[in-house]
Amino acid sequence: MKKPKEPMMDMNNEEELKGFLKKQNTIIHGLGAFGGKAKRRDIVMNGVFFTVVLLAFTGALFAADEFSYRLFFEMGVMLISVKMAYFLYRFSKVAHFQFWALVALESKLDMLSAKVSAIESRKEEPDDGR
Repeated sequence: MKKPKEPMMDMNNEEELKGFLKKQNTIIHGLGAFGGKAKRRDIVMNGVFFTVVLLAFTGALFAADEFSYRLFFEMGVMLISVKMAYFLYRFSKVAHFQFWALVALESKLDMLSAKVSAIESRKEEPDDGR
């Protein structure tokens, strides 16, 4: 019974492995930047924003005249709109990154599928008697 040959690690495979590990680290770093644990700066900015919006709506509640009421209320609504626009901007960045990560995965899968097909076609070829 023949013993199957172990795949040898040639230079091309080592380069592919290094490239794969580099891409993996890039993806891991990117995923950490887009989502995951919030950074201290984001937490502070959200707290400041929430406080300013709360003060605007509280000012509207205790306004002495109609102009002050409308000013504070509109300021609160405008700040919420700005925050929603910022959320949409951040979401578009995440969606863009996810799209390119999926494109990279798809191209890698296509390449691996072609390699597997080539190996299977070589396997199905008849032996030359050795």
